[in-house]
Amino acid sequence: MALQSQEIISGGRYLSCDQAMRVFAAGSLTNVLRIEVDWPGGQRSVVKDLPANYVYEINQASAGSAPPRTTRPLNPFSKM
Repeated sequence: MALQSQEIISGGRYLSCDQAMRVFAAGSLTNVLRIEVDWPGGQRSVVKDLPANYVYEINQASAGSAPPRTTRPLNPFSKM
């Protein structure tokens, strides 16, 4: 299982912001995906068993409270 992470920063920049769409590499078409979104207010959306090669829209309105994580997030500055 490969973990991929991206952050969207909205606001705080003069006359600009990040695009709301994010693209992730899914591998082969037979891979089943799981998408987790951690919202700024502490909520989390988890969508499981998704096929590759589709566009998914995930709204904060359907998010639930975020349970504690069992794994630590990746440190992008650590050496592999």
